[in-house]
Amino acid sequence: MSGWLPETIPLRTGLRSEAAWQRIRNGFSLGHCVLTVGTGKVVEEGSSSLGLVSSHDYAVIDVREERGVRQLVIVNPWRAVSGNDSWTSGLREARDGAEGPQPLVVDWESLPAHFAALHVNWDPATFDNSATAHLSAPTSTAASASSSAASRHRHVKRIRLEVEPDPALPSEVWLFLARHSTAPLEKGEYIGLGVARSSMSLTGSDDALRLDDSASMHDNLNDLYRFLPEPGATSFDLVVSHEGRAPNFRFTLSAYSNSRVKFLEPPAPLPHAVKTTGSWTTATAGGNHTCPTFLHNPQYCVTIKSSSGAAGGKATLEVVGETDKDSPINVKLLFRGGARIAEFEGRDVVGGGSTYAHGRASFSVRDVAPGSYTLVVSSFQPRHLADFSLVLRSSLPVELAPVPPEGAGMYARQARGAWSDGCDGGKDALRRNPRFALRVTRATSVKVRLQTPAGPRPIAVSLFSASRTGEPLQQVASSGAYSDAVCGVVLPLTRLEPTEHGYLVVPSTFQPGVHAEFSISLYADAPVTLARVE
Repeated sequence: MSGWLPETIPLRTGLRSEAAWQRIRNGFSLGHCVLTVGTGKVVEEGSSSLGLVSSHDYAVIDVREERGVRQLVIVNPWRAVSGNDSWTSGLREARDGAEGPQPLVVDWESLPAHFAALHVNWDPATFDNSATAHLSAPTSTAASASSSAASRHRHVKRIRLEVEPDPALPSEVWLFLARHSTAPLEKGEYIGLGVARSSMSLTGSDDALRLDDSASMHDNLNDLYRFLPEPGATSFDLVVSHEGRAPNFRFTLSAYSNSRVKFLEPPAPLPHAVKTTGSWTTATAGGNHTCPTFLHNPQYCVTIKSSSGAAGGKATLEVVGETDKDSPINVKLLFRGGARIAEFEGRDVVGGGSTYAHGRASFSVRDVAPGSYTLVVSSFQPRHLADFSLVLRSSLPVELAPVPPEGAGMYARQARGAWSDGCDGGKDALRRNPRFALRVTRATSVKVRLQTPAGPRPIAVSLFSASRTGEPLQQVASSGAYSDAVCGVVLPLTRLEPTEHGYLVVPSTFQPGVHAEFSISLYADAPVTLARVE
């Protein structure tokens, strides 16, 4: 109604209390914003006794800080306060004796106990520059993969934003997205706005490529996105997303800043593109890289072909992963030659940020040499089941092929155990550790992975030939140095010949006396048996 820029600040999830207080206090004192506080769908008992009802907004008439106490003065126009009511320590001081609705004072720290959100409307006249575009979005190619029902549609629109910052006076950029609708009260139409630094504005390494793409989708009519451009960044790619029943999506996008801003058409798509769809299933939803199941995520071999006509012989690559609005997604390209990976370091990353975005994740990177790379598409939490789509565009010919899961096409054997009293010798008493008898009936190649589900710790796994009495005789192979990698350690593919007494798989910790559970995954190219030795 004010024509100003609405912003909703959730009070019970993800509130940056100090930053939010400073913003609204300064904005209110300068007359740059008006405030209301809103209750949620359920009102706590202490709040309902004060006359608050669910899903209502209440005006804030003052924001103040006195003797270190931060307070908001709130008015409930539907109820006058009686002398028996109480709220916070500042309540009685807020009463001015006038008839009618009485102001109530709530301490800033107590606000989330009674209200779900703070609604701020900002005066756009406080910015020196602005730009506005009225646009529509085409249907996304990911609609079938990311929508749970055929009646739902997904739209994506990409726009370029140019910013001319003043190095001596950095200024935030505010982006305001408004969805056009003939039924403004209708729910189920979700919008989202993401910002990524465009590759053409890079002045340093590709580590700074990704600014932020973590905006989630919601069913409000508008969305406000604020960011401070990094030094040297002047060009940004904006992605406006919609998911819902509406077959068409039209919107208005405005940018406000004290720097000069303008919207441009995005650059022409790169000439080579490949597309695929996939799923996180019970077997492949591995979660983020801090999870021991990360290695099970869908992975792809990306092969960039050389071209004699390409300037410099290197490629610019754009990668977009899309899923449904409730699923966090991350896409990351790594130097691994197209092989499956279990963990990585920062120096392994070719492109892709560390944040997860609901519904869509993307990155672009330039100067990529021809060759093979590994692309990982991960969900944030393990066992999060969803479909996704993947689009790669490149300035050079590019191919995309799924990387087989670990042990694909091999016989798999699983075993569980624990280091406990008497079986906790560590590295210095290797034979005083749990043992598993391994039998092969013909020449067989085996691979063994050892993990500790409760958390990483320095471990290793060794393979011994067994003596006539069932004792470890001679070490055949090992996983190498002790490691606390999140996904555990691996004994690489080893060729074994049949022996009379078989082999022993021995998991161990670095230090003796460590008690923890472990799991063993063994893969073989021929039938084998694996059993705990009691």
